[in-house]
Amino acid sequence: GYSKKIDVIGANCYDIWPKEEAEIFIKNDQDVMKNKSIKTFEEKFSSVDGENIVDTTIWPLLDSTNSPIGTIGIAIDGKYRNKFYSNLKENERNFKEITRYCDSVFFIRDEEKVIYMSPAYENMFEESYESFANDVYKFNDFFKSEKHKNGLLDDYSFDKLNEGKLKAKLKNGKEKWIWYKFLPIYDDCGNAIKRIGILTDITESVNLEEEKDKIRLDFFANVSHELRTPVNLVLSSIEVLKLRLDSLDEENRDYFSKYIDIMQQNSFRLLKLINNLIDSTRIDSGSIKINLINANIISFIEDTCYSVLHFMKSKNMNLIFDTNKEEEIISFDPNCIERIMLNLLSNAIKFNKNNGNVFVNINVKKDDVVVEVKDEGFGIPKNKIESIFDKFEQVKSKMKSEREGSGMGLYIVKALVEIHGGTIKAVSEVGKGSSIIFTLPRKVIESQEIEDVENYKDSRINKVILEFSDIYG
Repeated sequence: GYSKKIDVIGANCYDIWPKEEAEIFIKNDQDVMKNKSIKTFEEKFSSVDGENIVDTTIWPLLDSTNSPIGTIGIAIDGKYRNKFYSNLKENERNFKEITRYCDSVFFIRDEEKVIYMSPAYENMFEESYESFANDVYKFNDFFKSEKHKNGLLDDYSFDKLNEGKLKAKLKNGKEKWIWYKFLPIYDDCGNAIKRIGILTDITESVNLEEEKDKIRLDFFANVSHELRTPVNLVLSSIEVLKLRLDSLDEENRDYFSKYIDIMQQNSFRLLKLINNLIDSTRIDSGSIKINLINANIISFIEDTCYSVLHFMKSKNMNLIFDTNKEEEIISFDPNCIERIMLNLLSNAIKFNKNNGNVFVNINVKKDDVVVEVKDEGFGIPKNKIESIFDKFEQVKSKMKSEREGSGMGLYIVKALVEIHGGTIKAVSEVGKGSSIIFTLPRKVIESQEIEDVENYKDSRINKVILEFSDIYG
């Protein structure tokens, strides 16, 4: 109890507390009235037992005109908070003792400085912790990159739990992969007052995983190349057999021709799958290259579209080509753009409705050339739109369930578009068809002449047959 016991009802501050303490309370009360805002503060009161600490919160009492007419307050005995901080300090002592012998770095920080850093810091970052002891955010200098321009500041908010891995660049030039986890420490009121950080060097495990990935990619690349050689030999042999068909009588010619066509068609399908495996492996390993030329992208895409007309007519489909410009010179890789267009046209035919139209629209804008390939088929379900460009993703059509493919085509298309600096997206409405829309930057290579796209027509027929092999059998 206090040194004098009084009834506080009707009493003023000077009646209850000593003059100095009363004036502090009055000042806080006046601040709340003046600013019309809540204020929380710590008060100390003298008692027979010594000095008591009380956590007090005061908020303004406003009338109908929003004018302050008084205050309302609540005070909580501060001994609970003192007990919390006492327990926190004891836990910190135990924490420090445990982490002294760990290879991972453990630290405790508040909003401004590092309170504790475990000895493992010097081994991990190969410098003295003292170099940034008073500047907790300087720690982010290790983790700056193109993606994280502010280092870990992007994920370093004081009151949130987060974790992840980033590559750290040490001051001596070495690079290490660091797994990090940050956990806030809350007081009784739910406020984050401190933060624990855990940092683990995972460089060895990351390098091991990268080496495993490289071995896997090399394996797929080697197997795919080994498979392509015998398939090409089979196709060459089929061509030789076809040359001798005319020497057979009509009955035998028809019989052998039928099965030779089946062999050839399925060999093309197998070759297409092998090529996709090889290309996806190159994409995954980052080794795919493009050879840019300056040429008329409009006429190149138009010629590619018209090269598949006979396939479309056999399915009673129409091709409708439209462009807002007849000529647009940009830099692109003809083989890549041809691959993109043939794949998109193949999909448009594969998933189109019977006797439907396929639309190819080119729109030259200020910064990009926008190409759209649209069908009138079943469409893509909403839950598949975001994932159709993922590897091995398949969109099953109710009308074309027998032609699902390998699920690598659009993955490769997306990579080829992006390596040109473009973007790609899908737009679809179930029952009304789908559109694949990609962009190419309107850029040219200043040091190169303009090339004639006619030079790339000669080998196109074989590419068309290969790309459309899983549609026509």
